Amino acid sequence: MNDVTAARPAMSANASPHERLRAAARQLEGVFVTQLLKAMRESSRQGGLASDSSGEQLFTDLFDERMAQEAALRSRNGIGEAIYRQMARRIPADTPVPTDPESR
Repeated sequence: MNDVTAARPAMSANASPHERLRAAARQLEGVFVTQLLKAMRESSRQGGLASDSSGEQLFTDLFDERMAQEAALRSRNGIGEAIYRQMARRIPADTPVPTDPESR
């Protein structure tokens, strides 16, 4: 399982461009946070006395991915929201904007 497919929420076929853009921005934020957590864990593992088993490593990686996904979904003013606001300017003006982005 890679970071992008793991972070992909279910999106209906008739979702508006704004909804699709917001989901993509949150996915990107999730991937970024996952990479940040992996880098933090790798830096803290160096020089340790005990080596991690492959099962523990897998669990830690999956845990980090899930935590990153949740952080991206719950973030109100994170990188994903900033990307959405910047990119939403390029969506045609006649496209309806969802009134409450957090209602999903």
